[in-house]
Amino acid sequence: MKKLLSCLLVCTLLFTACTKPETLNTTYLPTILGVQKQDESFALTLGGYVPAKDESTPAAFETQTIGTQHILQGFHENDLSCSMLSALAVDLESAKKGLYHIYSSFISNDEATSGMYLVLCKDIEEILDPSVNEKEDLSTFLENSTVAIPTLIGYDIAMRTPAEGVVVPIVSVDEQKQFQISQGAVFCGDAFRGTVQGDVLHYIQLLNKEDVQLLLSFDTGESSGLVQTKLTCDVALHPKNDRYVFEVTIFADGMLLETDNTKQVQIERIEHELIQSIRANCSSAIRQAKDCSTDVFGFTRLIAAMDRQYDADELTELFLNGEVLINIQLSIHNLSQVQSETQY
Repeated sequence: MKKLLSCLLVCTLLFTACTKPETLNTTYLPTILGVQKQDESFALTLGGYVPAKDESTPAAFETQTIGTQHILQGFHENDLSCSMLSALAVDLESAKKGLYHIYSSFISNDEATSGMYLVLCKDIEEILDPSVNEKEDLSTFLENSTVAIPTLIGYDIAMRTPAEGVVVPIVSVDEQKQFQISQGAVFCGDAFRGTVQGDVLHYIQLLNKEDVQLLLSFDTGESSGLVQTKLTCDVALHPKNDRYVFEVTIFADGMLLETDNTKQVQIERIEHELIQSIRANCSSAIRQAKDCSTDVFGFTRLIAAMDRQYDADELTELFLNGEVLINIQLSIHNLSQVQSETQY
């Protein structure tokens, strides 16, 4: 990615030099923007690349800090371009006061990229530390993440649904100086509702009817190992007296990758253990969402489609009081058997 950015930077600089050189800082191309609200102003921390001295040297990641009254004004006053921004990282405490006035600066801006990822963090300096980003910059980490990361456009669309919420991942740096997603912040409209743990984010994604691929571990006592699993989900709605039942059906197809006891593996026992694990994680995701008083799964959308007499508050109450039934259909295949059959 760094070589690609170097090429893009050179092309941008050449183009700018031939047109209007004063509109772009010719030594810096920001790709990540960290934002922290400070009273009536913003502290912007930019992470980006400077041109390499020669083709054999990758572009160097550097940070710059700007103080400004308005976000885009900070770019314009410092002759910086936002056309290559691929990630917006907002300080968590600032986001709790409202995200709209921060991300909306880029929604209608033609120069900003529509595919910008939106994440939160507790320490802007930590996630924009050059020593961390030189290994794998934040943009690349988000692009390769198996957790769903909302873009600014995607988050904006979700905000317009009054009874539904959206989860924004919280990024931090672990002891090995690598990025991790340990939590997710729940928003309903522009209001912060609480946090969910990182281990349920994949299951929130699954319950939103998005396909998910997970590497699941098992230990039956007789054997232990890993199963590569593809999960899909369907949700049906059933009225029950004055509330609703959300019937969740999860379809899982797994491949047994490795085990410490191949000869004595009992597929049925592994399937039973993984079904219990998937059910527990889905239940935990639903419980944590209810603790935030927010439907982050789109369940209330089903109610609104069936009966449009409810307002947003009533739909939220129906979600909180709703019963969730979880059915799981899991099938596991033994990789060693598949390979032997293929070889035969």
